[in-house]
Amino acid sequence: MPGLEKIQFSDLVFIVMIAEFVFIIAGFFKFINFYWIDTGYSLEEVQTYYPISLVNMRDYISTEKWLNYPLQLVNIFEFFYWGVLGWGIWELSDKKISFLKAFGLVAVTYGVALLFWVGIVSFLILNSQY
Repeated sequence: MPGLEKIQFSDLVFIVMIAEFVFIIAGFFKFINFYWIDTGYSLEEVQTYYPISLVNMRDYISTEKWLNYPLQLVNIFEFFYWGVLGWGIWELSDKKISFLKAFGLVAVTYGVALLFWVGIVSFLILNSQY
């Protein structure tokens, strides 16, 4: 990609650190939920709860334990994380590539790696269950 040869590793680390604040905000949402809203909780609820994710609707989707982790990763904060990473790549390229291409780069790199990781974790959970 033209214009990307002057990007330094420290610039990429800075963008990733900015994006990681999305997950800190998700942690605050989790804290607020268990401190003020849902005060009668169990340890399993604390471990499996993730704000604004499909795992919170598991009663309607599935009760399989191995699906908890994949459903936990389908949430609005993950989407914002991908968006911030795409925005960072778009900014670092001095807007020479479109935001959709930058977002696609995030999907091809981080998205595929995340899918691989979820597959491994789900496989390990399945093997330890049975």
